[in-house]
Amino acid sequence: MRSPNPTREGAVTSSENPYATFQHLGISVDDGIAVVRLGTGDRMAVSEAFHNELELLFGALARDRDVEAVVLTGAGRMFCAGGDVNWMESVQPEELDYSLGQGRRIIENLLSMSQPVIAAVNGHAVGLGCTIALFCDITIVAEEAKVGDPHVGLGLVAGDGGAIIWPQLIGLHRANRYLLTGDLMTGAEAVEIGLMGEAAPGEEVLDRALALARRIADLPGPAVRGTKRSVIHAVSLAVRQTLELSLEKERTSATSPEHRAAVQAFLERQRRRAAERA
Repeated sequence: MRSPNPTREGAVTSSENPYATFQHLGISVDDGIAVVRLGTGDRMAVSEAFHNELELLFGALARDRDVEAVVLTGAGRMFCAGGDVNWMESVQPEELDYSLGQGRRIIENLLSMSQPVIAAVNGHAVGLGCTIALFCDITIVAEEAKVGDPHVGLGLVAGDGGAIIWPQLIGLHRANRYLLTGDLMTGAEAVEIGLMGEAAPGEEVLDRALALARRIADLPGPAVRGTKRSVIHAVSLAVRQTLELSLEKERTSATSPEHRAAVQAFLERQRRRAAERA
């Protein structure tokens, strides 16, 4: 096993089990590699409790001296299904303010990590799930996975990071093509336009990510971390300049009649599909 890095500020060791309280995220650390499984096998949308844990996740990983690289993947057939529409329906204004603050901290905490983070996008990555994958340092995506940010379809601004990271990766016009329509694409298409890094058959995604994480973890840590910080600096600046504004725009849209109508229409479609399957 690699020797823990004693210089990481505020670091703890995995033996203190900093992940014991997480219930919506599966977290394991083995020989320098942390594997985080988003959600549970039957619950892949981001509920309030899931969102709470995402806020804490990246800080806990950053402080873990045993972690040299991180792999994020889905616990089930998806990577992450995005926000839970049932939660959207019930959230109160004061809860909305807190949730949007959490959204800011999730992105900021992810970007502030010193360890490289690899997204092993094993299945669909939608909304916040897609945003988190795109803010990772490396993405490996299943060829047939559906990825995208359909905030607008629910009457919402893509304020939790999508409006920032998409133009950074694929340019203004291509980003607008997808953010303003909410259209999804396959993983292979995402790689083709530069949104994600590498496509692979779904059954190979996690193994490829773990192999890459192993290679990175075995390299000199200060060089890896310094290179990551240098590469991500421009994205961090864009987040500091724009995230507060985009979250405020999302808050305004989240209190609009159009959003409420879109949520009701979505839930009604879900009920009809459930009745047809029964």
